Amino acid sequence: MATVAIFIPENDRLPCLRSEQMFKRIAFPVMACLVTLTLWAGFSQATTGNKSVKLSPESSAGEAKVIAKEAYIYGFPMVDGYRVMYSYFVDEDDPEFKAPWNEIKNIPRVYTHEDRAVQGPNSDTPYSFFGYDLRSEPIVLTLPAIEEDRYYSVQLVDLYTHNYAYLGSRTTGNDGGTFMLAGPSWQGQTPDGIEKVLRSETELGIVIYRTQLFEPADIDHVKAIQTKYKVQTLSEYLGQPAPEPAAKIDFIEPLSPKAQEASLEFFNILNFTLQFAPIHPSEKDLMARFAKIGVGAGRTFDAETLSSEMRDAIEAGMADAWVAFNQLIETRVSTGEVTSGDVFGTREHLDNNHLYRFAAARMGIWGNSEQEAVYLPYFVDASGENLNASSNRYTLHFAADSLPPVHAFWSLTMLEMPANLLTANPIDRYLINSPMVPDLERDADGGLSLYIQHESPGKDKESNWLPAPDGPFIMTLRLYWPKDVVLEGRWKAPLLTLANSSKSTNPATDTAADPAAPTDEQVDNLVRRCYQYVAMYNVISHAALNTKNPQNTGGWNRKFVATELADHTMKVIARPNNDTLYLPVTLDLRDDAVVIQFPAFDSKYVVLETAAYDHYVDIPLSTTYGDFNEPTTMLFYTARTKGYKGEPIGGIHKTLKMSGDFGAAFLRVMPHANEPDRMKRNIAAMKSQKVMTLSEFLGKPKKQVSDVDFPTYGNDQMVFKSNFLEVMQFVFNHTTFDPGDEMDRAVLAALEPLGVEPDKTFDRSKVAKLDGARLARVAERIAQESLKIWNTPEGNPYLYKLFLQKGQTTLEAMVVQSAVGPVGLPYHQAQYPGVGSKDGTPLMSDPQYVIRMTKDQLPPAKAFWSLTLYDAENGFFIPNDRSKYSVGENAGMKLDDSGGIEIHIAAEQPEGVPEENWLSSGDKVQQLDIILRVYGPDVEKMKEWTAPKAEVVE
Repeated sequence: MATVAIFIPENDRLPCLRSEQMFKRIAFPVMACLVTLTLWAGFSQATTGNKSVKLSPESSAGEAKVIAKEAYIYGFPMVDGYRVMYSYFVDEDDPEFKAPWNEIKNIPRVYTHEDRAVQGPNSDTPYSFFGYDLRSEPIVLTLPAIEEDRYYSVQLVDLYTHNYAYLGSRTTGNDGGTFMLAGPSWQGQTPDGIEKVLRSETELGIVIYRTQLFEPADIDHVKAIQTKYKVQTLSEYLGQPAPEPAAKIDFIEPLSPKAQEASLEFFNILNFTLQFAPIHPSEKDLMARFAKIGVGAGRTFDAETLSSEMRDAIEAGMADAWVAFNQLIETRVSTGEVTSGDVFGTREHLDNNHLYRFAAARMGIWGNSEQEAVYLPYFVDASGENLNASSNRYTLHFAADSLPPVHAFWSLTMLEMPANLLTANPIDRYLINSPMVPDLERDADGGLSLYIQHESPGKDKESNWLPAPDGPFIMTLRLYWPKDVVLEGRWKAPLLTLANSSKSTNPATDTAADPAAPTDEQVDNLVRRCYQYVAMYNVISHAALNTKNPQNTGGWNRKFVATELADHTMKVIARPNNDTLYLPVTLDLRDDAVVIQFPAFDSKYVVLETAAYDHYVDIPLSTTYGDFNEPTTMLFYTARTKGYKGEPIGGIHKTLKMSGDFGAAFLRVMPHANEPDRMKRNIAAMKSQKVMTLSEFLGKPKKQVSDVDFPTYGNDQMVFKSNFLEVMQFVFNHTTFDPGDEMDRAVLAALEPLGVEPDKTFDRSKVAKLDGARLARVAERIAQESLKIWNTPEGNPYLYKLFLQKGQTTLEAMVVQSAVGPVGLPYHQAQYPGVGSKDGTPLMSDPQYVIRMTKDQLPPAKAFWSLTLYDAENGFFIPNDRSKYSVGENAGMKLDDSGGIEIHIAAEQPEGVPEENWLSSGDKVQQLDIILRVYGPDVEKMKEWTAPKAEVVE
């Protein structure tokens, strides 16, 4: 059972909460970790049993979408809870199966590092479970007397995920007792000996027992207590014949956690669960609205019978539900306004706030109410940095009078990331808790210091050592039965301090934010306006300066010649291609113009792309224009280039005025890898390309290059977090802005109030103090939104606005291209349609997929096409022994006899599938990303062409 406070971004890559305020105030216990209608003509039908249910023809487009959003938010906790209960109490072949309904299952041990099935486990309280079915008769729970100093709790949760009752130390004491659990329709008399009747709103639900373990040697005592937890039907308790059994339930198979996010089958499962949940009086109007789109108890929601318009509407409503979830997290949870105490509890406590129930289920199904337990996560240290013990040591210090105030006990648990599991260590210690305090060493002032690190802190400190993995980790401070001072917010958990550093080195968090902090809208605008500059600053810097970059040019005005196609070691640029050879040249145009002499190529596709920090793209040369049949000499300069103002020069065939002093010219060459001799000729031509300054071209001495200090570069979120304004000042000083261009004016206007303007010297003391972590979170969210736009099943809406010259694109398109793949070609040179799943769910590595295209369905490429597989999280190739990441003319493919193709994606090569047509999904579970590349596209045909979908192979 997982009870760790954590919000993990899953395959949709929801923004991770990492602010200091969050880790002090927000905690969500996790039990089982994750887990558009235009006008509607006519009507669609669904079925309930044998009778037809007509979806209301009066429903308008807007109404159907709104209802779908509302029903999804309302139903998510029920659908996700049912998923877990199905594995616990129905599917006996599931490794998580506990016991049949109405039978208790004791887990007589705590979790260790060898338990890998459930993420975020605790190692404090062995668990017992039973799933209840109250349709025939009530259930009687008998609890034994337990010693006064041992905490235990019994949590009762209905299908809505309301914590409607508790038994145990806090509520009923440790003297034991007999209690009856009755369903919503039971009308009988309370039998003698029953101390209290507990009413469940729903006929099905779950009961979760937690029994405190003091130390490993105490486990036999816990086992003895667990054997005395008794669960009986009422007839068994009374020694009477059992009543007529309820009808056998034909349990519907649940969706996977990822499928729940977008599959319309979600509503069919919701309808199934609703038949065990009588309508609450406060929700009659709600259910009447839901009925308009076919949602209601016992109905069959058949998505296949829906019109395309209705399907679009309901899918859009589901997507809007996730937008509402993200907004709640970003604007209220991350600020500490909404906490775990707000989202877990009774119906009365939640007051029908279904968005809160949704958030609670998504981030921690069946979490405790705050009166029973509070969970305080440690995601970052005191300076706001993520936790990593491979190079850091940490200390958590409690003042002498400020240990966690609890009536029961507290514990601090270590979890390695990204697995979110207990970590193996030489002393088999996964936590430090309050029962251990007498054996811990106290500080001279009576305080308590805990040492959080990978290596032992030394024998004299080892008693206070909580071993960390050799890498990233998080921790959870659990407070069982917290005192009022915690519930009222008057006790604050201490910060985790970095022991191997005396001060913060993060400029984004060294100083407090300005008193007049920007609004969410202002921050969002700032990040969107600047994303292209940050992304291209990183790309160009990596290309010229990062010696670890496999395609590093080794400095400015130099080239790199790729003699092989890129492989999985390419981790500098997201979503690199695996079908053309790259020849990048990094340009420094400050002190002299630069000349590149391009050779002729024996290739049907070669294209030159140029860009600077502003990320507008020029295509000055391409085989689609008839270039590269003859050698071409080209000159590059800017408005600031010393000694050259654009005058004609003999021997120069073409000039290009760049917008930035620092830029890149990327040459892509189709190598014809299936023709070895032709590939050799193209590689030889690439090697013959020459780069020189204009002075050198004219036979003069090379000019002295001015010194320049480049701000730190890395990935986009890092820059937004740590040195955003410094980077923007640098790019402003080396970029030409057009006062007549709206986007240029807007970015200048966004930065001027912050102290950043062209031609100024960066001075940290004279610029605004921004919350870097906040900027990074927004940038991460925008990046994920951009990826979803890029891969939308209906096709990228910005396809014909990407990678264009200034004045030809839009801010929205610029953000998408900068966040997803900063080095790309415009639509007339190449198109990059994403390949989604046929059922609309995210692509995952564990199923096997097939992508089918007949001869007539192949991409309309005048040059060539390819299909490439990436991991969705980073946009990198998935390593494999064959170094094969693409299917296509250069990477290998095999058409069938009719000229079509089947491409398979699977962990192992499927039987009968040609090796050329198989891409390995790897040996770990992760979300996948598939991109088609169509080079030299037939633009008119592309407008009518539809990208294929990946189908699961059953």
